[in-house]
Order: sequence, then C-alpha cells, then structure tokens
Amino acid sequence: MRLKCAGFTVNPSGGPGACVVQAAKRPDAAAKTWLDVYQLAEVQGTTLLVAEASQALGDHFFAVTDNVQAARYYSPLLVEKWSAIGNDSKTRQCVTWLG
Repeated sequence: MRLKCAGFTVNPSGGPGACVVQAAKRPDAAAKTWLDVYQLAEVQGTTLLVAEASQALGDHFFAVTDNVQAARYYSPLLVEKWSAIGNDSKTRQCVTWLG
C-alpha cells in the first residue's frame, strides 16, 4: 500500500504509511514509520520530507514527554529546513519550542 502524505507517496518500510498509523491512533508505530521516512529522506536529500518527518518525530516525542528526543528532532536544523522551504508557520513553531 502506498499513500500520499505531505504531498509525497511514502511507504519505505513496506507496511502501512506513517499517516495511516497516526490516524489509527498507533503513535509508536507511526513514530517508527516516520523514522523510516526520515532516514530515507536524509539519504535522498529530500528537504521537505526530512522536515515533515522530523516535525512528526518531534511532535511524537513531545507528546510522550521525552524532551531529549523531541529536542533532537525540533533542532535548529529543522528550523533551517522549514525556512529553506519557506514555511514560516512551521519555522516559528520550531523556534518557539526551542525557546
């Protein structure tokens, strides 16, 4: 199964995509799939997909109160990615979280 998520068809692990497991309220499975997407996007150099996956991972770890992991994905690098894409609202969101 392939699906559209953030404007891209993603399904690197062969299982349900990250958006599907998020919608199914399976946050741990969603985080694993977003990590797969993140790693694949980094290798391919896909800025938008790296930013989307990083944001999703940061949101996940923030929700489960793992601030160390959340900070890893809500990093200044993510701010740089959102800024490069021109997504001002996501850039502000990350800057606010980083404080």
